[in-house]
Amino acid sequence: MVKINKKAISFTFLCIFLASFFTFKTILKNSAKLLPVNAVPITNKDLEKKDEMRAVWVSYMDLNMKDTDYSEKAFKEKFDNIIKNCKRLKINSLVVHVRPFSDALYPSKYFPWSHIVSREQEKDPGYDPLKHMVEKAHKEGMQFHAWINPFRTQLNNIPKKIGDSSPFAKFKTIQSKILNEYFVDFGSSKYLNPASSDIRELIINGVKEIVENYDVDGIHFDDYFYPEVEKGSENFDEESYKEYTKNLKKEDKLLTHKAWRIKNVNKLIRDVYKEIKLINPNVVFGISPCGNIDVNEKIGADVKVWCKNKGYVDYLCPQIYFSLNHPTLPFKTCADSWLSLTKDPSIKLYCGLGAYKAGKKDYDQGTWKNSKDILKTQVEYTRGEFNGYMIFDYQSLVSEECKKEVENLLKIF
Repeated sequence: MVKINKKAISFTFLCIFLASFFTFKTILKNSAKLLPVNAVPITNKDLEKKDEMRAVWVSYMDLNMKDTDYSEKAFKEKFDNIIKNCKRLKINSLVVHVRPFSDALYPSKYFPWSHIVSREQEKDPGYDPLKHMVEKAHKEGMQFHAWINPFRTQLNNIPKKIGDSSPFAKFKTIQSKILNEYFVDFGSSKYLNPASSDIRELIINGVKEIVENYDVDGIHFDDYFYPEVEKGSENFDEESYKEYTKNLKKEDKLLTHKAWRIKNVNKLIRDVYKEIKLINPNVVFGISPCGNIDVNEKIGADVKVWCKNKGYVDYLCPQIYFSLNHPTLPFKTCADSWLSLTKDPSIKLYCGLGAYKAGKKDYDQGTWKNSKDILKTQVEYTRGEFNGYMIFDYQSLVSEECKKEVENLLKIF
């Protein structure tokens, strides 16, 4: 039997440990020399930057083919240039207007062609703009969210002419039994009426055909629900509300006019969410409500319920377009009000930023005019609290007035 010298073994292990310790210390010391003097450790916020949403709204105005020959080539050149600029600006997602006025930038069973791509509503441009936009965005590694105005048909006489195949024109011929049953004709603006089950079905079918036929990453509604009106004209859909009260069952609770509108919108939102998930669970559904929480209730947008309960949305992106020194609702106050809402942890909260105000004296009592780092400061204040950002809008982001704001923003993007 070999006799083991325990003292020798202990001494050997001690030597190995000390050698390893000093070798590791030397490695750390030498590696530190390779780091820049001002290097800082990676933080949770640095990790969050990699996955944060950095989107821009591409509105119908950005896609308007006016002053071109309205050709497929001209459209593709316009959109490809938008992609090029957005990549330069470190944007990773596009929220693109595909149905601005109950019309479509794609061949639809339910809505006429948009005048944006074909001069006048209903006219077929001869190609599929949405197909190209989705494919191009994905080719460049960007997400594509299809932006829809669910109810808006005409706003301040835009478009000037509503086509005969528009839902407004179709329903106008049968809107006789009940005034405002299918749509609201509100001066120079016209809205589809969410109180109508036929209208809700129409909007849902329009969403379904996009999700079924295009590889979109998301469906996006903005803040156009019921119109926000002046005092004295609040009951623009009074006849429709009276019809609801007349047909109310005895066991049902009578809702106020305001609560009834909210119920109509909530019904649509839940059904849109459900139908999207039945087709493709990976497609997200999000809404960009007004930044002022109190205003949302006035137009039927029940944001407190949407962000607290599953089954309505995957994300909300409030339009917090206020300057840091806004006289009545400063940005930080508004942002904090959204962050303080009760939220389901699965629902993301993005922050909408108003680049369109940058460098202009006409907004927020001139508080944007002489500032160059408002957007940067807003991102720094909310980063890590919000899940990302959406900027309104593309044209403003590449404008000369916004140049300094963008340069400062890119420093932290």
